[in-house]
Amino acid sequence: MSGPLTQKAYEEIKKGIILFERKPGAKLSDNQIAVELGVGRTPVREALLQLQRDKLIQCNGNQGYSVRKLTKEETEGYFAIREALEIFAAPSMIKGVTPSVLKALDENIKKSDRCGNLGDIAGVTQHHNEFDEILYKSTNSEAFIETILGLLDKIQWLRAVALRASGGLKE
Repeated sequence: MSGPLTQKAYEEIKKGIILFERKPGAKLSDNQIAVELGVGRTPVREALLQLQRDKLIQCNGNQGYSVRKLTKEETEGYFAIREALEIFAAPSMIKGVTPSVLKALDENIKKSDRCGNLGDIAGVTQHHNEFDEILYKSTNSEAFIETILGLLDKIQWLRAVALRASGGLKE
């Protein structure tokens, strides 16, 4: 990815998708996004290409881009991969959990609960991801951490979809 403006556009668009501010099927206008973010169209186009490679959006030919709709099979696949990786790493996580890790997990749960009580779904999903990251890092396995963190964006996205479907996330 080239340049800080492209990175900014990428992070902001991705955040909007993952936090369900840009819903599956929603059209993405490079002009509109450029204005929203205060950047030119070129960084936005480059960011959209990266998001397409990340499989968060799709190109609809001459109609531009839209947020992808995940199939049931893709959803099940992501959760199955995550489960397999976590089962593989569980012994390392158990071994790596120290009193400071337990304290960080406890503080994270309290923050998540506060966000939940305020109806802050973005905060809840952020803290869920942070909880996972704390546990994953306790493995001290760079290969595992790199692999599993690559899935977390999709898992966070699926959490937002599930929260919306269960009525926990408002339109």
